[in-house]
Amino acid sequence: LEKAARERLARDARAAFVAKRREQIMLDNEETREYTPEFIAGLTDDDVVEFDDETIKAYESLPSVESFNKAEVTAMRVQMEEESVFETSQLQVLTLDEIRARDEKELRAMEDTLASLSDDENHERLQRDIFNFKDELKSLVTRRSTAILELQEAMESPSLQTLNDAIVNAQNAKLMGPLDASSSSLEQQKDDDDEDDNEEEKDGVWALDTLRDAYLERHAAMKRQARSKAKKDLVSKRNKAFVRTEPVGQDRYGNHYWRFGNWNETNDDDDVTNEDTSRIWCE
Repeated sequence: LEKAARERLARDARAAFVAKRREQIMLDNEETREYTPEFIAGLTDDDVVEFDDETIKAYESLPSVESFNKAEVTAMRVQMEEESVFETSQLQVLTLDEIRARDEKELRAMEDTLASLSDDENHERLQRDIFNFKDELKSLVTRRSTAILELQEAMESPSLQTLNDAIVNAQNAKLMGPLDASSSSLEQQKDDDDEDDNEEEKDGVWALDTLRDAYLERHAAMKRQARSKAKKDLVSKRNKAFVRTEPVGQDRYGNHYWRFGNWNETNDDDDVTNEDTSRIWCE
């Protein structure tokens, strides 16, 4: 896992470098107009890395797999374990304020798209979607507050079903979602049409920090439940194949007595022993 964490750190560092350099290239080109918009849009990650000598040199100086310290590796291991619990390749943990800011950003993007539309049919449709989205955001205020309270209470409850129900309610309250969610209903329609084809291309999910904690608690509870069941199964199998390794006792002449057969240990509930067929052997 440590090796995987180090490789992930190096990969993330490279991806962050490429994204930042791509953005800088776009900003610079807006001033110089040296390249066409089509050329800039068509730049691959390799093109960005090899854009100029300065970029190549900076890319080659990025941290290597072995250069990350223990704290960085430990933090990445924790992140990867959390992503494993969510069954995703990338997990972004957000506060409630950050989720609200995300919603507002999505709303602004929809309104900007609306302002640029000339098609009457799409304009009317997006206008309706914006109205519905605003209405939903109002209702989410109370639903989210309730869902967060339920999560907190469920994590203190011994009932796994209660925790499952709280997690479902939090998901329904939009406290979790895909990282690659589109910012407009027109793009969302296209995503819906291609959902099956792009199932494996999803970038990951975002989730409220409290919901992340609930997922981890449920995972731990399920592991405890599985260990308890495995222990009970082991005890059951052991009792069915019980072999006595110590004598029942001995008489005054020093003879040892052994009891073999369908023997079970004392029942903890009523102190009643199993009286099924067995034999007494004398040594």
